[in-house]
Amino acid sequence: MIDKFLDKEVNVLKKKNTDVFRSITPQMMLILLAFCEKNIVRYAIIVFSMLPGVGFLSVYILPILYIMLILFCIKKITVGLLELIIPIFIVTSLTLTCLIYPVNGQYILDENNFWNTIFPCLRWYIVSLIFIPNKETMDLLGKVSCLAIMIETAFLILYMVPNGLVVQDDMSRAYQLLPNIMIVINYSFNSKRLYAWGFSCIGVMYLLALGTRGPFLILISFTLIKLLRMGAGSIYKKILLILGIGSVCGLLLIPTIYVNILAKISFIFEKIGLSTRIVDHLMTGTVVSYTSGRDDLYEIALQKISERPLLGYGIYGEWEWFHWNAHNMYLELWIHFGVFIGSILLLWGIFLIASTYLKTKNKYTKDMILIFSCFVFLRGIFGGSYLTFGVFFLIGLCVKEKRRIKNHVMQQ
Repeated sequence: MIDKFLDKEVNVLKKKNTDVFRSITPQMMLILLAFCEKNIVRYAIIVFSMLPGVGFLSVYILPILYIMLILFCIKKITVGLLELIIPIFIVTSLTLTCLIYPVNGQYILDENNFWNTIFPCLRWYIVSLIFIPNKETMDLLGKVSCLAIMIETAFLILYMVPNGLVVQDDMSRAYQLLPNIMIVINYSFNSKRLYAWGFSCIGVMYLLALGTRGPFLILISFTLIKLLRMGAGSIYKKILLILGIGSVCGLLLIPTIYVNILAKISFIFEKIGLSTRIVDHLMTGTVVSYTSGRDDLYEIALQKISERPLLGYGIYGEWEWFHWNAHNMYLELWIHFGVFIGSILLLWGIFLIASTYLKTKNKYTKDMILIFSCFVFLRGIFGGSYLTFGVFFLIGLCVKEKRRIKNHVMQQ
């Protein structure tokens, strides 16, 4: 009897291990590489770079991995006119900008801008076209993102704080981990696993500790929208929605409790050496109204747009004035393409994303559209650019889902 039971358990474990290995396809490896490049993979590469004799090869690891995985996955991508429009538009826009506005070429071809901004956008677009919106993919991304939060938090506390590297607005690190934190929160709602909720809380504290307002507000907005979506489901979800919104309203209606909690968090952060910037804004009620000097940039940008509203200034046109982007995705589109074309591009993107979200029956696709819509459109207000990986992943995801829906209808 015992032998039969043990044999049965061994067979179950073998089946589970086989299923795990089968799920790790080149497509899944490419997806994990993209989502973990900035928070897990880079630390593995740093460790490799320290190895004597072979450490110098570390700079080639990422390019080789991406090239190999993309070549393995490229045959899985169905390429039609809609899939080609995005890369064709970007390449054409960059070429025309260099021809019509040659002064912009120095910013487009700048090593940091091209290889760290433009090229990754196209790479993420490819990732979006092979993304697999199902339970296995989302669960694996949720678990791996928990690991990413743990590693980034450990790096913050064990390395950045002791070495005085925590600045008041470490925006890049916060935005790099933000999608993973939202994926973990989404995973927490869907799986109802306690450890996922724990890592979600750690992720929230991580954003608070870096003092970055935009990522924190994006995270709060996503969580509230997710709660509202869940409110239309079962009794359990409705109870969770009521408790969540009730808890937030209770804190806001009793300012003494609200301020005391924030004061304790601020005291702990200050003692450890972390940023108290967001906590201070929350206590004073200026977390939304504080412009951080952006209103001066916006005034200049609007003045420049009014001087050339039809044609704009080309891609990276605002760098002649700011030596950086416009800190607003919507103004940036008008600066680069003019008010008319810029507005058409924005409205087309909104229509594509909204129509895909409403038409698809795949709840995992809906989750990813929601995550990256918050990431893109809210970040666009707080300083984001349309030349970011989130924009291209979101558009590619919707393009692919549109094709899937169309093929499904034709098969019926």
